[in-house]
Amino acid sequence: MFHINRFLFILKPGGFIMKIYTVLMTLLAMMLLSVQVMFGQTTNRTNPHSSHKQEKMSDNSRQDPTVVDAMHYQVIFENDQVRVLRINYGPYEKSVMHYHPEGVAVFMN
Repeated sequence: MFHINRFLFILKPGGFIMKIYTVLMTLLAMMLLSVQVMFGQTTNRTNPHSSHKQEKMSDNSRQDPTVVDAMHYQVIFENDQVRVLRINYGPYEKSVMHYHPEGVAVFMN
């Protein structure tokens, strides 16, 4: 004989089917999250320091700042290994696009 109380126990919160349903929904959410993270990590990102990016730069952007923006940039000392620039900007002043080769910058006030 079929007992309705057993059937209601299975469907009510805390029952066997509700526990299985909760476990399955949790597993599904974890799978969807892991797939989303996996696809988020495989995007094409270029290295900002790659030479390929520098090859694409136009000649205008590779210009020497002392030539392009002589008002703000001054060469103080230069030899084959070192180049010292004096850079002076006033409040709200902007510079034109220019290029700085790889190197070390030290800022002094």
